[in-house]
Amino acid sequence: MLPTPVSAPRTRMPILGCPLSLLSPHQAARQIVLWAQSNQKRPALVLFRDVHSLLAGRDIQDIRQLEHVADLVLPDGMPLVWIARTRGYSSARRAYGPDIMHILCSLKTQIPLRHAFLGGAPGVAEKIAASFPDLPVAGMLAPNITDGSRLDLGLVQRLNAMNADLLWVGLGTPKQDLWIATHHPYLNAKVILGVGTAFNFLAGTVRQAPRFLHPLGLEWLWRMAMEPRRLIPRYVKTIPRFSWLAFRELCSIQRR
Repeated sequence: MLPTPVSAPRTRMPILGCPLSLLSPHQAARQIVLWAQSNQKRPALVLFRDVHSLLAGRDIQDIRQLEHVADLVLPDGMPLVWIARTRGYSSARRAYGPDIMHILCSLKTQIPLRHAFLGGAPGVAEKIAASFPDLPVAGMLAPNITDGSRLDLGLVQRLNAMNADLLWVGLGTPKQDLWIATHHPYLNAKVILGVGTAFNFLAGTVRQAPRFLHPLGLEWLWRMAMEPRRLIPRYVKTIPRFSWLAFRELCSIQRR
């Protein structure tokens, strides 16, 4: 059913300068499948945005430019959905990266889509593949990438040899965004998707927050409890800053 062409308009709404694509998860998955089955000459780029990655795009010029050339920039975090609804997009829905990854890895199409995985700890991609026994896997790489903005033509050659339809990049923000910005012009995958920690969620190496927390926008509390040393400093910085910037932008829009 998913390969049916998308009939809904691909509405874009800027939040703090980031052009969000307001598609539902299944609309986004349909569009991704269409690109994966096409003969386009360049990869389609799909990004997922939450508060942390949105602020990274605001701070880092290369990521901001990537957001503006990406084919889909999807609202991965509930605060972005709430802002969209406040600004009149009442049908806005969350397009959660792990959910879309699960939809596409579970999908059976007439011509199977070839999946490649870049990132995660060693063995994580293998666990994802084991969770989807019929998944056509083009390849799996877990290189030690310290600088996403440094072009690695050797890695490009290895990835292009896989001839993947979908290239999943799970390096975390901002590294994966910088990596995609630097490498996408040289890659032959039909679609490149930056999905961050979705690798760990689908592999089962990190526990997802209970589903009842998702619509409440409280997953960050769960994740902070799971990884306090890494995430408490992040949330202490990002939540107040994002709240202030979003409030200021909303007031500016209302004045206009």
